[in-house]
Amino acid sequence: KDVAAAKKKGRGQVVTYGPKSMPDIDIVDGVKGGLVPKQYAELGYFWWKAQEILYALRPTEATKKALAEHKIEIGWPSNGVPVHGMQVRRTDKVEGKYKEAEKVPLGVYAAHLVNMTSKSIPPDDSAVKTVLLASDDTAILNEAAPVSKQHGLKFLRNS
Repeated sequence: KDVAAAKKKGRGQVVTYGPKSMPDIDIVDGVKGGLVPKQYAELGYFWWKAQEILYALRPTEATKKALAEHKIEIGWPSNGVPVHGMQVRRTDKVEGKYKEAEKVPLGVYAAHLVNMTSKSIPPDDSAVKTVLLASDDTAILNEAAPVSKQHGLKFLRNS
C-alpha cells in the first residue's frame, strides 16, 4: 500500500528487498525467519541470533558505571577471581498451597558448587570460592555464615 502511494506521488523509485534477493544472506532451512549473513552461516542460526541479542542489549555507559559502583558495594573481587552465581528459590517453590518441593539446605547447594567448580574448564582452584547468592528468602543469610566456613565460600548478597 505504502509502496504504491509513493510511486503515485512521484517520490522516486521504491525498491523492496526479500531474503532471496540479498546475496549476502543465507536462509536456514527449517527455521522460520532463519536469516544469517553468509560469512557467519557455518556458525549457525542460533549463534547469529545470540550475537544480535548481545548487540541489542549492550549496556550504555551509564549502565556500565552503575554496575561498577554496585559491584564495589557488594564486595565483588577486582582481581579477576571467578564469581559463581547461585540462585536458591524458596518461597514460591517450598511454601504455601502450591508447594512443589522440599526445602533444600544451602549446604547442599554449596557442596554441589564446590564439586562443579573443581571440574570446570578452567577449574576454579581458588582457596575461597566467591559466590553471588540470589534468593527470594532473606533468611538464607542466616545459613550462609556456617556454610561459608564449612565449604570455603565467600557469599556476596545482591540485595
